[in-house]
Amino acid sequence: MTNRTFTPYNYKFGQESVPFVLDSDYDGVRILKAGRQGYIIQAYDNNQGRVVAIKKMKQFNDARSALQVYREFCISRHARHRNLVELLDAFSPKTGPDMTEIYIVYELMDYSMRDLLVLPKENNLNLKNMVWDKKNGDIFLANVLFQLFCGLRYLHRPSLAVIHRDVKPENILFRRNGNHWTVKFCDWGLSRHMRENEPDQTGYVVSYPYRAPEIIITGSYGFSVDLWSIGCILGEMITGKILFERKSPNELIYRILYVVGFPTGTDFPPYISRELESSIYGQCRLDEIFSDAGLPNWDNQRLSKEFIRWLIRHLLNYTPQERITANDAAHLPQFNILANPAGTPLKGMDDEPETF
Repeated sequence: MTNRTFTPYNYKFGQESVPFVLDSDYDGVRILKAGRQGYIIQAYDNNQGRVVAIKKMKQFNDARSALQVYREFCISRHARHRNLVELLDAFSPKTGPDMTEIYIVYELMDYSMRDLLVLPKENNLNLKNMVWDKKNGDIFLANVLFQLFCGLRYLHRPSLAVIHRDVKPENILFRRNGNHWTVKFCDWGLSRHMRENEPDQTGYVVSYPYRAPEIIITGSYGFSVDLWSIGCILGEMITGKILFERKSPNELIYRILYVVGFPTGTDFPPYISRELESSIYGQCRLDEIFSDAGLPNWDNQRLSKEFIRWLIRHLLNYTPQERITANDAAHLPQFNILANPAGTPLKGMDDEPETF
């Protein structure tokens, strides 16, 4: 193994000075953003002649932080798929008991979904504008959804059995190549392998607006929490607004139950049951929110409005077992409108060898 040498850098992020110690194969360019787990910079890979993203994982001096770093590295290393951001390298300036930080090198993407959602309305790359584009908005939306479903299908397959547990616009990355967009999931710090021998399933998963009701009410959940998050994201792509924007678990669950309803006879904890005595709860309002007037009028309407409503209902189903799976969603015939240059329907995007 070649000995590595390291070069220190300092970056300004707001009022903070952020130290990076990079392998000398990389030249730091600029800081990109700060995340829950650490900072990300843009750098140049001198060996491969490419621009990359380098994530500095925050110090892992407690068990929870160490587990998140471990998951981030292991899942990135072993789960290889075109709709998952690619791990290129990893290094640490120190080893053994002196190791307090890890740097993970990823392919560099152009935008996060959040970046595109918050662009000014007059910008053509504003995500809602691209979805509502009369000529090609249906193709754009189908392309994004298909890639998201394929990425989750790969993660959820039995040989991997990984729940992302933090699907949100910040963790969905885009790369533009002409009129085509490649979409990839990132950030595996909260992901969980379903075969892990954990004593419980922590509720500290999924940002509030994208958190499935079972996480709040029962604390027991499975792969379907990722599909719920996709339903929230689909609603946000169409409306340009967060569907369930609330600041506490109680506010969130009341908003969810107001919008999606719940099956008759559902058992709720007493603190929720008292609130649900109000007659405003119970019925599903998704068709009302996503009425014909609230959906795009595409020139060719290659995705029907009824299909969009059907998909939202099957993603945002209160009952986890009744939500559509990533595998079933990726096989929906509506995605056959996505054709390659030869004019044949796209195949599923998860035929890479299983490596985990």
